[in-house]
Amino acid sequence: MPSGAQKLMSIRFVPSPEVVMGRQIGVFVVWLAVALAAAQQGGFGGGGFGGGGAAQGGGQGQGQDQDGGTEPRQVGPYLSHRETASILTPGEYVEWELDLKKGQVVIAEARSEAFDPAMEIVEGEKVLIDNDDRFAGDQRPLLIWHCDKDGKYLLRARSFKGRAGGQMLSRHAVYDCVTLGLGVTEHPREGASHLMYRVRLQAGDFVQARFKVGESQSVPINFVRISPIGLAYVDIAEGLGSATLGTLLAPVDGDYYFWLDQHRLPGTANGAPVQVLLERVVVEPVRSVPSDVSHANNQLGVWSLSLKQGDFVEVSTDFESVNRELMFEVAPDFKKYSLTEPGKNPFVRRRDDGEERPPYLEKDTRGQGRSSRGIFVLHDSTIWIATATNGYVRGPMKIRITPAARDLTLAGSSSHLRLNHIQFWGFDANPGDVIKLKANVEGFAANFEILDPQNQIRRTGFTDREPGQSEMFFVARSKGRHYISVACRGHGGTGTYTIERTIVSPTELVPGKPVEGQLAEGEVRVIVLTLDPQKPKLLKTAMWSLQRQVTDPLGQQANMQFFAVNVFEYGYAYVREPTTLMLVVSGGAGSYHFSLVDPPQPESDSLGIR
Repeated sequence: MPSGAQKLMSIRFVPSPEVVMGRQIGVFVVWLAVALAAAQQGGFGGGGFGGGGAAQGGGQGQGQDQDGGTEPRQVGPYLSHRETASILTPGEYVEWELDLKKGQVVIAEARSEAFDPAMEIVEGEKVLIDNDDRFAGDQRPLLIWHCDKDGKYLLRARSFKGRAGGQMLSRHAVYDCVTLGLGVTEHPREGASHLMYRVRLQAGDFVQARFKVGESQSVPINFVRISPIGLAYVDIAEGLGSATLGTLLAPVDGDYYFWLDQHRLPGTANGAPVQVLLERVVVEPVRSVPSDVSHANNQLGVWSLSLKQGDFVEVSTDFESVNRELMFEVAPDFKKYSLTEPGKNPFVRRRDDGEERPPYLEKDTRGQGRSSRGIFVLHDSTIWIATATNGYVRGPMKIRITPAARDLTLAGSSSHLRLNHIQFWGFDANPGDVIKLKANVEGFAANFEILDPQNQIRRTGFTDREPGQSEMFFVARSKGRHYISVACRGHGGTGTYTIERTIVSPTELVPGKPVEGQLAEGEVRVIVLTLDPQKPKLLKTAMWSLQRQVTDPLGQQANMQFFAVNVFEYGYAYVREPTTLMLVVSGGAGSYHFSLVDPPQPESDSLGIR
């Protein structure tokens, strides 16, 4: 039986066996009448503090939504006691007498398939706290209450306003609890079966609970965390992961709790006293890139970094042993959370919630190395960076935040690729720019990728030997920062390389002035023409062994149809207004010819068509 609870009490009298049988039949008749009435009205529910339809749940916190979709409603090990079954007729309730001490915490829940249950704490004739729906959409009450003074209280469970009857399952627990303040150490109670601490927080407060051993050493505590509504706490910055062990980041104002069972209670180290310490976590802004930041060994560090779309930064540390403690998360928006507005409860996770795509991507900037992470920003955002050494390194923890890519100039750039690394180069481009890249590599077989501002791979290239050469081009489709990555195939080589970047200038094609000539190996030619529906023309082309790409002036693929006549091809496109198109000619060495000609007239054989 939970501590502080007396035997189960009911307002029902103790009947004889004959009366018991009659009473059971009476309960069944009442239940059947209620069920039939509810069926005529479309089902149970509709009443209660929160209204809504009936819900059912299992002993381990599994609930069923009104739409039939099962989803977890886990309250955690702090309320995993065996459930008590009660049969109620309309107007009845069951209650437990609780002899409580100041500071103790009561947690209770109930569920029923027959009616909308409610729970309340009563002192004398005064209801101190009640609960009908644990949150919008879940009618099972969940009550958590902190006792402010010694006394006798009643925990009461009933149907809403006594309107219905049937079976109800309930359970509750009473825990000793200590209110923990910032910077105040507290000695865990000896021989306790559990530890429970209350922390009063406002939205945006960020704290961490740690075990302090002796005068210097402290370690974060893997507490079970409880939200102000009694549900297990849900991290709103869970991407920070194990770096934030033992923390509470409050999305809303309220009382939060740390709970720990006896199997995880701390011991002593060489007789040194063990204390629980609550510390505030300060999120420090990073003002510029590059920046070096640091924090003391064995402590949590969190930094806030504001970035623009297309920014690409590298966050690195010299300590390989702590690479898994280098975490990223989008800075929380505390204005979007509410305990009263449906869909804004930060402690409820619904299975059908669509996960928002993060505004950044993490990219490997050190090959298979793990002491560095790259952040590629998809749209303007503020990102939190967290790390904790947890005693694995000596001295302060240092982190460097730098641009992940160097500028790739038009004059060309050279570098030495280290073993097991990836190097990035950045350059700006406008829609419709035709950019040619040429790389010479010595010492390793290389892989190249061209990334647009949305981190989409636009082109790839490679060298399968060393020394080797790779040439590629692409047509930019968006304005902003583009990147090219350079890596050894398999990350196992090292050597030097040079990258040259060229913006190919276009040549205008007009009627009566053909564009023709020879294309050298690896060369790219760009031809621009305008089609006017009032003056229709065909594009006459001869491209032996070459390739062509037709786009609009912004680099988007355009639709032009071609048909062959003898050794020439003729292209046409249906346009409703003067339209400019761009042709990109590439491939191996060869000849090319482009001209604008009149379309064939009726009965004409100018194209060899009769």
